[in-house]
Amino acid sequence: MGVPGAAARYVRNGGGEATQKSVRRTAFAELRIWLVIVAILHAVQAIVFLARGGIASVPVTASFSNAAPGLLAIPQAKVLFSVNLASTTALYVGLEAAGLALLASVGFDRYSTQIRRRAGSLRWLAMGIPAVIMYLLIAMIAGVTDLAALLMLTSSMVACFALGSAAEANVRTTGSLSWTLFGFGCFAGGMPWLVIVLYAAMAGGAYPSFLVALVALQMVATLAFPLNLAITNSRFGWSALTGEVIFVLISLMAKTLLAWMVFGFASLE
Repeated sequence: MGVPGAAARYVRNGGGEATQKSVRRTAFAELRIWLVIVAILHAVQAIVFLARGGIASVPVTASFSNAAPGLLAIPQAKVLFSVNLASTTALYVGLEAAGLALLASVGFDRYSTQIRRRAGSLRWLAMGIPAVIMYLLIAMIAGVTDLAALLMLTSSMVACFALGSAAEANVRTTGSLSWTLFGFGCFAGGMPWLVIVLYAAMAGGAYPSFLVALVALQMVATLAFPLNLAITNSRFGWSALTGEVIFVLISLMAKTLLAWMVFGFASLE
């Protein structure tokens, strides 16, 4: 991982503008290589998941009441369709690979420009779409299968990433992160985890240890994203380039961890 070192040299360098530009070009070239490597790792995993497959699936349900308004009637849940765990895992890992590949290729010039300005809307898009699928998968495994609830969780996660991107975009106009938008983004991103934890608590001891570990580790990884964003944009934080490398690394670890745990669980079914 040469990028953090290159980024550090870029920050410490005092050898003049020409030298700084040379170090910066080297750092961004290393970032591009890093993106390609991570994209390949995700792509290989997606191929493995598709090749191995799995029969385990989670039903998506909906409850419709035929009673008149105001009457206490408990509608029966109906299964609308089922989501295959192995295929869905391959989908979000494959989307992550495609997003990083686009960042490293046709979108790299714009992406690198955004990093210099400390505003990475392309990164939010490339990593955010697979992350929404990932969080929905966690929720469904945890027992959240109602279609309305899943749509609400999707809206909450989209709002989280949109607010994070808007908070970063504020750097271009004011020179600093919008901490108000940052706070609302953290609130929106925390709601799905609140739902998942509530479902786990109401299930008592029915949750397998695999699921408890999955939720706990993913919560830690999720908290690392806003923490890295806050540190990168703080007065004493690391450089934007180093922060970007950490974003990619956290995303790789979180999505890979979930992918193999879910795939292992699906293979046992």
